[in-house]
Amino acid sequence: MNNAQALKFTNEGIRPVAERLRQLRHDLDDLDRTWQGGIAALFLADMSAAVEDGRDAEGISRLTCNDVVLVMAQVEAVQAVLNGAGVPEVISKPCVRI
Repeated sequence: MNNAQALKFTNEGIRPVAERLRQLRHDLDDLDRTWQGGIAALFLADMSAAVEDGRDAEGISRLTCNDVVLVMAQVEAVQAVLNGAGVPEVISKPCVRI
């Protein structure tokens, strides 16, 4: 198949998205390794505590430990999909960079 519209969709849509999905998979795996490596206990110790990162003055929302735990639950849910049987291979095949 050499339809110009389909080729453009593949090269400008599918391939770049596959690259980002592959990178996201690696980033989430790294984040989860750190989380599972012991940092989770710091957040689970006091779920209602605010994360005092000093960013309020920048207009950045203040998070609680529970907010971080909830995001990590979503990270793990997305990881389960991206690491599912055969999924990494499907994502990697269209990638230009190895």
